[in-house]
Amino acid sequence: MKRNPRPIFSSPFVLAPKTVKALFTPFLNYLDAGRLLMFPASIILSLALMVSAVSAGTADREGDETIDVGEIVVTATRYEEQISGIPANVTVITEDEIKNSTARDIPDLLRTEVGIQVTDITGNGRNLNVDVRGFGETAPLNTLVLVDGRRVNQADLSGADWIQIPLDRVKRIEIIRGGRGSVLYGDNAAGGVINIITRSGNKFRTGGELAYGSYDTFRGNGFVGGTAGDLSYYLSGSYSSTDGYRENSNSESKDFGAKLDYYIGDSLRLGLSSGYHKDNTGLPGALRESDL
Repeated sequence: MKRNPRPIFSSPFVLAPKTVKALFTPFLNYLDAGRLLMFPASIILSLALMVSAVSAGTADREGDETIDVGEIVVTATRYEEQISGIPANVTVITEDEIKNSTARDIPDLLRTEVGIQVTDITGNGRNLNVDVRGFGETAPLNTLVLVDGRRVNQADLSGADWIQIPLDRVKRIEIIRGGRGSVLYGDNAAGGVINIITRSGNKFRTGGELAYGSYDTFRGNGFVGGTAGDLSYYLSGSYSSTDGYRENSNSESKDFGAKLDYYIGDSLRLGLSSGYHKDNTGLPGALRESDL
């Protein structure tokens, strides 16, 4: 919205060098003579108004420019809303940000966010503690984790098993920090809420990745998704293994996921999601002097 519908200058206003010299030479002469206080106040005021007018014209032209930052929809507040209209500390990790990151899993991605600490309890990357707002050892009791809006915290209050949610199935992650999560979701949300939105088959596409690295490390994943009438589907699978850099630090994991959505009109959707996860992980124990 324009703040000034009638700008002072509708086109760029530039003073010629001769004009600038003519305006400021008397002022400089008085300054050199040490008689600044004797310089006519009316001339000083005129110069100030002219500079102010030029600034106002420039600011008005800059204000006319409209920048489209795109629409960001947040569902972690139980209804769709633009992130700019939410009165809470909300962060959205987009699909492009996930693709461009070097994270291996969700906790590795979350550790780069403000106010989130990730602790590897056993040192093998399998037992991880994600802490929002500094609750320390009680973080699993105060950080609510959702997958597509459904709770995945363990019934014994031990927190979510992050390894069972492969990063390649994630479309975006929404984070709500602070007590607003408790108002919306109840217990386990005093520190915040992490809502993980998985991919769905909006249009037909397929793809995959393969990677190999040191210590006989291998990672591979693939997916296929699409629509058939009012039904959308998304199937994915992944496999990873490594020998690790220490004795008995090997690990292997297998994942498979399926997501079906059936749309009834424009306002009703029936969804079914399932997943399979299996992993075997060694426990290397404490570091020895030879490991340092």
